[in-house]
Amino acid sequence: MKGIKRSLIMLLAISLVITMFVGCVASQKDESPKGQSEATQSAQGNEKNYVNEEGFPIVNEPITLSVLVTNRGFSERYLVKEYERMTGIRMDFTEIEKSGMEEKINIILASNDLPDVFMKCRFGYNDLTRYATDGAFLNIKPYMDNYAPNLKDTLARYDDVKRSITLPDNGIYGYPDILDADTQNMGNKLFFNKKWLDAAGLDVPGTIDEFHNVLLAFKGLDMNGNGEQDELPFTALEWYTPFGLFRGAWGLGNRGRGNDHIDLDEETGKLRFYPADEREKEALQFYNKLYNDGLLDPDIFLKQNDTLVAKGDQGLVGSTVRGNHTIISTTNYNDYVPLKQALIGPHGDQLYSGVKPRLKLHGNYVVTTVCKYPEAAIRWVDYFYGDEGIKFYFLGIEGKTYYVDENGEYQYTDEVLNDKDSSYFMFGGTGTTSIKVDKYLIDEGSKGPTLEAAINFKPYAPKEIWAQFTYTAEELDELLGLTADIDNYVHEMEVQFIVGRKPFSEWNDYVNTLKKMDLDRFMEINQAAYERYQSIK
Repeated sequence: MKGIKRSLIMLLAISLVITMFVGCVASQKDESPKGQSEATQSAQGNEKNYVNEEGFPIVNEPITLSVLVTNRGFSERYLVKEYERMTGIRMDFTEIEKSGMEEKINIILASNDLPDVFMKCRFGYNDLTRYATDGAFLNIKPYMDNYAPNLKDTLARYDDVKRSITLPDNGIYGYPDILDADTQNMGNKLFFNKKWLDAAGLDVPGTIDEFHNVLLAFKGLDMNGNGEQDELPFTALEWYTPFGLFRGAWGLGNRGRGNDHIDLDEETGKLRFYPADEREKEALQFYNKLYNDGLLDPDIFLKQNDTLVAKGDQGLVGSTVRGNHTIISTTNYNDYVPLKQALIGPHGDQLYSGVKPRLKLHGNYVVTTVCKYPEAAIRWVDYFYGDEGIKFYFLGIEGKTYYVDENGEYQYTDEVLNDKDSSYFMFGGTGTTSIKVDKYLIDEGSKGPTLEAAINFKPYAPKEIWAQFTYTAEELDELLGLTADIDNYVHEMEVQFIVGRKPFSEWNDYVNTLKKMDLDRFMEINQAAYERYQSIK
């Protein structure tokens, strides 16, 4: 979620909505958010007999915390109720729909009538920077030694996460959503229909040229036997998704996907804006060749989802890029096999650049400065960042929600598998308040060809994966406008190059236009953010 400035005119126009909505969230607090100094003082030991620093229950007498959450039916979930019994803390949830949540949350934050906790509200670095500066969000760093041992250990293990959630004031204002599962971190994966490969007498490709040849062979097949050339050699959710993988064959994207369009120039040690690099031009020329040879689904330049799955169900898809194999089709997803390695490019590069950073969201659980029980609110979520709590979060309770089969593997019980209302677990919806690890991800989309793909690609991942950089409030004010203009122009022009509306002879004009859009200043801001990121230990 990106912080957006709301004008006075808008606030007046929706004043009635504010009055009604905030009334639902209010927890009988009349005071304005207390200052950060008071919250910090609270962490230093005043009247803390109500809370235990370890074990359960968390509190000696039951307490209630007001929580804004973006998941419907969250308060009725089995593990939420069970955790209330374990902790002694009742979470009084106000649930809002994901649709329009950004506006609703901004209304609440503008009102100063805050809940104790924002949960699964997708706060990014710019939101945390803005509202921490305003004094709305609690700096949890002073509480870490006594009440957040699991987060402390997590940040010691994941220095990239620590660097990205530590704001320029050296504070930490939220619990992050973390990925530490190869099936998830390897991002989008390239899959091929094994029946099509067999029909063409080919294996999965190993080089970028072999990939092109496989698609040419697919184009000549009539796999559904209708005498028409309606098969799709290659498709994807949108054109940009596979391009994030292709460019690794040209050595681009060498620090993963944490910072759009930016990686490291290994020769200079400085940041590189790779959409203006000559090798990006070569990668686009390859994509243009796929387009000219009729190997791309024409709908790839539209954002397709349900239609993409329908094409898979009809057996029309030869190869595609997806996060896991089960979303290729509802019926024949097991027909697909992954690459055995990252594709080798024309210069010998073999990089799987589409790797996600471990940090997915900066602040998916944020305690506000009006919370009277910050220690308890922090301990409530901290449990889910240690192994025992991660297991509870994703698997639940043995015998009730999962069991261990004869092979020693975790399996969900029939009761869970037959549940159509997602009424058991805390995960799902707008991210997690925990750490995703492979051993506790047991859905079908984390096994089979998806797991095989993750294993195959991992040796070719970048040697360092950057999390998202953080910026000062002043840098953000300047950067947001620059980023929007540059991103829009890059995406527009790259599509034009791919489909041939812009000849590659105009590449230098494209690069010069980027410079006129203040690309140098954009890079200066990011270079400063990168140097801060590297300095955090």
